[in-house]
Order: sequence, then structure tokens, then C-alpha cells
Amino acid sequence: MREVVEQKDPSGAGLIVGGLVGGGLGSLVGSGTGRTVATVVGALGGAYAGNRIEKSQSQVVYQIGVKYDDSSWTTIRQAAPTGLRIGDRVRVTDSGVELLR
Repeated sequence: MREVVEQKDPSGAGLIVGGLVGGGLGSLVGSGTGRTVATVVGALGGAYAGNRIEKSQSQVVYQIGVKYDDSSWTTIRQAAPTGLRIGDRVRVTDSGVELLR
């Protein structure tokens, strides 16, 4: 078993929230055409910043090597540590690895 820190896949929420906040702040600046330009620039800048922030997030994933009874191997990825030790008998399920008792 090994602990791996990897980059999260962006969901797009940072892009959307950043764009809304930036556009909202931009709309508070100036009047007329200047306000429109500030709103558009704010929305684009906020979307870019939100996307970059979301992409910089990381998560810990546990990679667990499993040897099946037929001697084949696989690697299971799961978000939570298992408390397993080498030699423990396990069951592989859709949600990860479970210790057999």
C-alpha cells in the first residue's frame, strides 16, 4: 500500500464561481460602457483565477496492490486508509478493498 498525493480533477465549479464573483465585482466599477467592460473583464479574470485555484488543489489517494488467488495482480485506488498489512486476505468491491475476517 502506498499513499500518493495527486492533483484533483477540476469540476468546473471554480471557473463558474470565479466568473460570477469577478463579474459581480466588475459591475460595481464605473458606469455605462465602462461598467460593461469592467463586468466582462472581471468575469473573465475571475473565471481564470477560479479555475487556476481549483486546479492547484490536491488529494491523498491510497494505492493498494492486490494479488488474487489465481496469482494475477491489480492496483486498487481508494480515498481512505485501510489499516491493512501485507498478507491480509481482502475482498475487492466497487467501493475499494475490505479486510476478510
